[in-house]
Amino acid sequence: MQLGVGVRGGCEAAVHATRRFIANMPVDWVVAKLDYSNAFNSLHRDKMLAAVHSYIPQLDSFCRLAYEQPSVLRYGERQILSSEGVQQGDPLGPLLFSLTLHPLLSALKSDLRFGYLDDVTLGGIEALVEEDVRMLKIESPKIGLSLNIDKCELICMQIKSKSPILSTFMHQLPFEANLLGAPLLTGSSMNVALNKHCTNLERAIGRLKLISAHDALTILRHSLSAPKLNYMLRASPCAGHASLSTFDQLLRKAICGIVNLELTDDNWSQASLPVQFGGLGIRSVTSLAPSAFLASAAGTSVLQEAILPPLYIFTDDAVNQVQVLWSSLSGSDILTGLSSHSQKCWDDRVSLRTHSELSQKIQDIQNRARLLSASAPHSGDWLNALPISACGLRLDDEAVRVAIGLRLGSSLCEPHTCVCSVKVNRHWHTWTCL
Repeated sequence: MQLGVGVRGGCEAAVHATRRFIANMPVDWVVAKLDYSNAFNSLHRDKMLAAVHSYIPQLDSFCRLAYEQPSVLRYGERQILSSEGVQQGDPLGPLLFSLTLHPLLSALKSDLRFGYLDDVTLGGIEALVEEDVRMLKIESPKIGLSLNIDKCELICMQIKSKSPILSTFMHQLPFEANLLGAPLLTGSSMNVALNKHCTNLERAIGRLKLISAHDALTILRHSLSAPKLNYMLRASPCAGHASLSTFDQLLRKAICGIVNLELTDDNWSQASLPVQFGGLGIRSVTSLAPSAFLASAAGTSVLQEAILPPLYIFTDDAVNQVQVLWSSLSGSDILTGLSSHSQKCWDDRVSLRTHSELSQKIQDIQNRARLLSASAPHSGDWLNALPISACGLRLDDEAVRVAIGLRLGSSLCEPHTCVCSVKVNRHWHTWTCL
């Protein structure tokens, strides 16, 4: 029931299971998302220590040493005694919070019931969900927690709930809903989330031009491109969404602006491949999305079945649709077994086909040799090196431009020319730089 501590893939499993639940639930069922006010700082420490003593007595002495007496917080010359909640930054904090909340989660009766730390999700017949909410509203203050009704959400097809408590929740239709930061279904919620990522990337492109090309490429690859979207790609069925193509176009624009090269369609196809296949490692999210989603769905399938109520059948049409899309991109059969849990195994099939299609398109021997050499072992090690000047690992802008142009077979256009001026001792000095 508690997916926030010690459960591998718990966050993604929660989103997948809830998505399947909502897609198959009857019209009169509901899903409630409950929010606690300032939960970690409000937990009663005596209840927390009692939970530790009951569930994990081996940690009892250590936790009492840390929490039995009030902690002294200093603000300037003032001292504040902290006697509630877990300490910020405590590695045991999530575990201690979950142990204290666990008896309340175990008492829930809804068909769908789980917690991700202080985020509790309930689903099923409206009467049962309402009963569980009433119980939590009464029992939570005994351990120091209180429901923030203004931030609780109700996901259902009905316009208005008949329950006095649930009717005060924020109402959302299934295609408008998010859970743990991921859109549940295709619709307005997914459109807003992906458009926001596109807007943020577009803003970052202009700023990347202000720093060195090597630094900008490293930041783009490891922070602003596919890694920024990876959680959403894995948890939400956004494969094939139009905004992913927009995101890819922005990535292509970013590379062109950073290294001052014009990329053809074939150049971009190669650049978006992993480094081991001759690319730059700045992945195309359009081709990566099916692999990420299928790997997450397969890797958490057992956990999803444990979360979902056993008396009902919850089909997953989204997985079936994405499998068809992945097969068209990879030209391979659907993966099974442990390999289906690995995003890399899914993605390598797509990347290998893209690499093969590029190789078949190239007619002249020189360019074919270039593509093969770019895919050779260790040929892309410089792309994996962090740009550290003290270690001699930072390349200047022109070296980056030439290296990428030769790797992708792009025509090395002339560098931008600009005129710079500076005033020194009341005299202006002007020069031209490339």
